Amino acid sequence: MLRFWSWLLPFISMVFSFLLCCAEGGAQSATAGTSGPVILPANTPVILHLKESLSKKDAELGYSLEFEVGYDVVVDGQVVIQSGTAAKGNVRKLDHVGKGPPEVLIDPGPVHTVSGEMVRLGSASFSSNRESPVADAAGMGSAAGPILPALVIAGLFEKKVFLDPDAWGGVWGVVHTAENVALDPVKQKAAQEQIAASRNAARTELCGLLASPDSLNWENIERMNALAHRSGLGDLHKADLLHRAGDLDGAIEVYRQVLASGQDLSCSDKYSKIVPPYAPLFLVADVPEKQREQLLKSFRADSHLGLAGLYREKRDFVHAISECRTAVQLAPEDERTRIALINILKDSGDLDAAITESNEVIRIWPEKPYFHYLLGSILVRKNDVDGAIVELQRALNMAKNHLSPANCELGRAFEQKGSLEAAFRQYRTAFRAHVNDEQCRAGYERLRVQLKK
Repeated sequence: MLRFWSWLLPFISMVFSFLLCCAEGGAQSATAGTSGPVILPANTPVILHLKESLSKKDAELGYSLEFEVGYDVVVDGQVVIQSGTAAKGNVRKLDHVGKGPPEVLIDPGPVHTVSGEMVRLGSASFSSNRESPVADAAGMGSAAGPILPALVIAGLFEKKVFLDPDAWGGVWGVVHTAENVALDPVKQKAAQEQIAASRNAARTELCGLLASPDSLNWENIERMNALAHRSGLGDLHKADLLHRAGDLDGAIEVYRQVLASGQDLSCSDKYSKIVPPYAPLFLVADVPEKQREQLLKSFRADSHLGLAGLYREKRDFVHAISECRTAVQLAPEDERTRIALINILKDSGDLDAAITESNEVIRIWPEKPYFHYLLGSILVRKNDVDGAIVELQRALNMAKNHLSPANCELGRAFEQKGSLEAAFRQYRTAFRAHVNDEQCRAGYERLRVQLKK
């Protein structure tokens, strides 16, 4: 079940993901007084959603595209640009390369603040190559989710993109404000009052649906998804988009707010009994009530793993380790939480702690070859060559030699020991299995020349 989380992040908001308190912090302070003008800083991220399809035949110079702001832009607790605000983009450049699909570059147009000011948008720093922070935390690489729309939106705002002949629609991207904008304090205050009133109405209707006996039927799910968005309730889809855009601090802040916040709903008591917090409704709609508590813990654990992955990417190992330990506490029987903790401890340089954790999981799951491989890889780094060879050979025997990364580590161990022929055989096995390990490939090439193979 945990595996669903990483590949579902990009689409979670479409199906009422994570009905939580307002992750923006804007709902409860939407009517805050304004003693002076609010400044919308330059380079503030703005998430845009493509409202229409874009196909090869439409990609002509000057072609106009319709976008909308996907999430409220909040400054000092006040909504500055509201979700749903219209925006446009125009095809600026179109290149045809041979017989392949065309390349297109699109410029985003301006958007308006809730107080009426026009905000110019600059280019994005969107990268579709970033892996899911959940998968990264576990040290397991990309979650292989549905990333193709991300590939398209990456090009829309950053650089060239190859357009598929089929139409693309419903894709997201992160752009940034181009300059500082001072907002009219009187109009800004009036807008906050209107936003607060609209949110309260949406939350009242939402609570009514949550209190109904059949709140988890599919018709209600669609309506509650829309109400949650109008209510300003947050989800981790925004964190995923910010992460893909390279805004690590922004993504971390969303994760922290979501995990730390209570449910800012008047019906939170009913809500917590009907819908496990942090769990997408479409995954729990048919789950018996007795299983929901465990499912909730699983989703919470994955959220902590996601945050750990972001901290790991930022090289903040203190917080990364703390989040992993929380995930282990929530889901101690989930192997991924253990793998994440061991890998992050190893990356942090605390090899003794990583060895301790590895021995613990081997005690729990003695027949799991991957944990013996992890321990062996740590022992290689600690220069305990003999111990590493024992664990890595054990891992390969258990896996019937179908654990190629262990061949790389075993090659390193043999090379440290001075057994070059044995090291070369292990490197060669990994090389033939196309293991993505540059040091392993370099070791293979180095020994192939040295041993004249």
